[in-house]
Amino acid sequence: MYTQNEKLIPVYIEDEMKNSYLTYAMSVIVGRALPDVRDGLKPVHRRILYAMMDLGLEHNKPYKKSARIVGETLGKYHPHGDTAVYDSLVRMVQDFSLRYPLIDGQGNFGCFTKDIKVQLADGRALDFCQLIKEAKKGKRNYAFTFNHTTQSIEISEIKKPRLTREKAKIVQVILDNGEKIKCTLDHPFMLRDGTYKNAKDLKSQDSLMPLYTKLYSGKDGPNLKGYETVYQPIHGKWEFVHHLSDAWNLGRGIYKKCAGKIRHNIDFNKLNNNPDNIQRIQWRDHWGLHRNITLWRHKNDSEYVKKLAKGRESFWANAKNRQRASKVQSEWNRKKWQDPVYREEMAKVLKEAWRDPEYRQRMIKLSSKNLKNRWKRKDFRELLSKLKSKELKKRWQDEQYRDFIAEITRRTSLKIWSDPRHRGYMAELSKERWQDPLYRKRQTNRIKKQWEDPSFRSKYLPSHFSKMAKELWRKPATRELHRIKAVLQWQDEKFAKKVIECVSRNNRRRLKEDPDLMRKMAEKAKISLRLKWRDPLYKEKVVKSKILGFVGNLLKTHNMVTPEIYEEMRTKNGLPSIQNALNYFSDFQEIVDQAKTKHNHKVKEIKFLTKREDVYDLTIEGTHNFALASGVFVHNSVDGDAAAAMRYTECRMDSIADELLDDIDKDTVDFVPNFDESLQEPSILPARLPNLLVNGSSGIAVGMA
Repeated sequence: MYTQNEKLIPVYIEDEMKNSYLTYAMSVIVGRALPDVRDGLKPVHRRILYAMMDLGLEHNKPYKKSARIVGETLGKYHPHGDTAVYDSLVRMVQDFSLRYPLIDGQGNFGCFTKDIKVQLADGRALDFCQLIKEAKKGKRNYAFTFNHTTQSIEISEIKKPRLTREKAKIVQVILDNGEKIKCTLDHPFMLRDGTYKNAKDLKSQDSLMPLYTKLYSGKDGPNLKGYETVYQPIHGKWEFVHHLSDAWNLGRGIYKKCAGKIRHNIDFNKLNNNPDNIQRIQWRDHWGLHRNITLWRHKNDSEYVKKLAKGRESFWANAKNRQRASKVQSEWNRKKWQDPVYREEMAKVLKEAWRDPEYRQRMIKLSSKNLKNRWKRKDFRELLSKLKSKELKKRWQDEQYRDFIAEITRRTSLKIWSDPRHRGYMAELSKERWQDPLYRKRQTNRIKKQWEDPSFRSKYLPSHFSKMAKELWRKPATRELHRIKAVLQWQDEKFAKKVIECVSRNNRRRLKEDPDLMRKMAEKAKISLRLKWRDPLYKEKVVKSKILGFVGNLLKTHNMVTPEIYEEMRTKNGLPSIQNALNYFSDFQEIVDQAKTKHNHKVKEIKFLTKREDVYDLTIEGTHNFALASGVFVHNSVDGDAAAAMRYTECRMDSIADELLDDIDKDTVDFVPNFDESLQEPSILPARLPNLLVNGSSGIAVGMA
């Protein structure tokens, strides 16, 4: 189609494509890829600096997010994609790209030397070179990360471990636990409150977000002994690492909760808590897995068989274990004898055997021995008690019999209870009974019914139980028992949340009813603290903690802490004298040894190093931080994720950029319309600094030119 009087010139399509492409290529090279010799800047760099000047980001002004600068440049002057603009901005920050960087940046520009190790979820600690090598082989590794939303330590996958910069300036951060971390000056470390501070800005005594791990002792769950746990510093509780990996799997739909309650380590290694080594299975399946591997080891592992034999010998040497096993066997027999078919078969077998005199004699001796052993068991005694109770109820109808038994019982009781050994035995027996949940339930129901009867309640004064409780709580064992119980309860998130909500709701109600409540509570607290201080155990705990904390701080400033140094420094800090301090410890060396183990992952010292080294980093998606093997959390580099990088980095112009922009408002350069002709932008910058000579330029187009 063509209009009237329009002239058509026939050309070869190949020639037209060549000419058009060359015209476009030259336009790009001249207009976008080649620096202007007058200011030494490519258009994108010039537009970024001009946009930053518009935003008032001089070298002495606060930093602004890189995303804000990228948006300003894109919207007004350079509509060619945020990644291109951000990459150009980063280049002007890097001292290995420009001899004199034009932009001062902070955030994720920093990295670590190759020898720094990362703590992994599988129990290992690998340096960056090892991580890169394993990543190339396709191995997926996982690290600890702190989630600012949940305020918890979680597990996340390590992405793109890599070399990020060659021959960078570095600084050494020394922690109070003796660990040394070498990194770039601008690498952000996570502080104890969750905020970040660059390595070069860290000060002595800055407290960092810690990573504490330990193997579970099995105190409250023997089956979990040896599993790794991690301390949640915000919530103040220990959590199993394989539970964190399980949460990672559930969050990504790898399996569902209904797959089973058991979290199983696929390779049977308790320390390998990589999410891809954790699966949920039903209890029966879990038991089957361990059964199969045990069978295999019985057949193929002679050392394992020897250890088992030794373990069995040790187990059966314990009287409690024998009693427990006997009880289990007894319950199994009782269950089998409830089956009529089984009873009939066993009756025939026993009748046939009883005809043998030797068998009868052997069984009589064995029965006598078993009866004595059984009588030690509570369940057997209870069974005979029930049978005898039925018999005695019939006899108890006779009044003469009741009087006769009452007199015998009184005499016998006086004689028995006068023996201290009997009193001790009965006390132990009572404790043993109360450990049985069924027995406790029966007694609870019985007592409830009694207290519902007014005539029974009238036997006791209102202050009776208050006096009993006070007497009970004076015992250290009682307090310790309930302390452990409370700690276990507060490890349950639902319980803790429910209690906190209830207390908050009640406090709001009480404050509304009584505005003077806080003053009254403060007075009560003052009285309570005075009373607590009279408790030797409480006083000892507080004083020991204060002494250890003080000596721990002295160790950070002194190579060796002696009694003389302690005595010299303690008067300024309100600490007890060395003589009084030794009332709580065996000797001064014990104080020093205990203080050394109490680290809070604080910064001890910052050293600026002259040697330059290659630096490395990795990416953690979402949270953008990870834990080092030295036990602290640091920000990760997000240079491979421009969208995230813009959010986590901040910039302002460096002081040298003033030399490029000075006098731009004095008609020193020409202005041209921007891409949509809505604004004006400078065609070049005034540039009193010979930027092209100072910083040079690079790129394919520059090389071609």
